Amino acid sequence: MAIDLGSARTRAWTAGRHGILDVPTATGPDDLAAYPVQRGTIVDPAGTARMLSRLLAHRIPRNAQPVIAFTMPVLSGQQHHTTAVGVLQVLRPRTVLALDSVMAIALGRGADPFRPLPLIDVGFHLTEVALPADGELRTARREAIGTRDLEDGSPVDLATGITAVVTTMMRDDPLPQFVDALDRGPLLAGGGALRPELVSPLSAQLHAPVQPVPQPHTAAVRGAAQARRGRTIPTAAGRTSHGWRRSGRHRARRRPGRTAPDRVPAAPARHRAAPRRAAATPSPHAARRCSATPPPRRARRPPAAAPPRSTPSIATCAAPAHPLSVTPQPPITIAQ
Repeated sequence: MAIDLGSARTRAWTAGRHGILDVPTATGPDDLAAYPVQRGTIVDPAGTARMLSRLLAHRIPRNAQPVIAFTMPVLSGQQHHTTAVGVLQVLRPRTVLALDSVMAIALGRGADPFRPLPLIDVGFHLTEVALPADGELRTARREAIGTRDLEDGSPVDLATGITAVVTTMMRDDPLPQFVDALDRGPLLAGGGALRPELVSPLSAQLHAPVQPVPQPHTAAVRGAAQARRGRTIPTAAGRTSHGWRRSGRHRARRRPGRTAPDRVPAAPARHRAAPRRAAATPSPHAARRCSATPPPRRARRPPAAAPPRSTPSIATCAAPAHPLSVTPQPPITIAQ
C-alpha cells in the first residue's frame, strides 16, 4: 500500500485494486469538516487515524499486515515522522517505509535518478523545491505557499514566491550542476501543475521551460507504489530495471478498453531468459565414445551417365526375316 497524505487531498494505492483512491483530507461532514493536515504537518493525529481507518481499513484482507510506503514533505523532522508512523498503526502495518515526496515524484515520472533534475512541487499549502542527483537529494527547500494562496492573490504573485525560493536555494547552495539542470527546465508537479495560469509566469520568471509531469497530482503516490513494490532499481548506467511479482489472487487483470495504472506485467514466458543448468559430469562410456576417432565416411559413387537417346527414323525399319510366299490360284468362271 502507498499513501500520499496531503493538506488538501489524500491519495492511496492498494495492490490488487484498479486506480488510485483520491479523496479530500477532511474529517466529519461537509458542513463541519475539519482538516487534520495543514501546511504539510499532521495537526490532529487522532482525526487522521480515523480518516485512514474509514478509507483504507476495508481494503486490507483479514489478518493481513501490509507493507505501507508513505510520502512526507522534504526537511520534515523526526517528530513528523514519528507522528505519521503512529497514525498508520491503525492499518496494522508490518513495515512502514518513509519517502520524500520529491523523490517519489521523480520515481513516478520515470526520471533518471543519477542525473541532476530540479523539481518543484506546488501543493495546496506547501511548495517544495529540490534537486535529486545520484540517487539522493543534493539540496532542498520548502515554503508555506501553495495554490491556496490563489484565492486571495494572483498567479503572478505565487510564481514570484516560488522564484524567490529557487533563487535563495541557488545562493545558499551554489552547485554548478543545479545551474546546468535549471537551464534544461525544472519539472513541475502537484496541484499547481494543473494551473496553466501559473505555469506560464513561472517559466517567464525562471527564464527556463517549466515541464509539468504527466498526471502531476498523483505522481507522488505512484512513485511511492513503485518504491514499495521494488519495481524501480537504479543501476550503474543510470537506467532503471523493472520487475513485478504476481501472487495468488493479487494478479493484474486488464479490462477491455481500460489500462490499469501503475501496473507493468511481467514478460511472457517465451521472452524470459531460460534458467542456467549445472553442467552434468559425463560418464566414462560417454567420454570414451567422445574421445574415439570416428570411422571415415564412405565416398559416394557418382551417378552413372544415362545412354544417349536415338531418334527413330522410318528408313531404318528392317523387312521381315521370313517373307510370306503367295501361290497363284486359277480364275473362277461363273456360268450364267
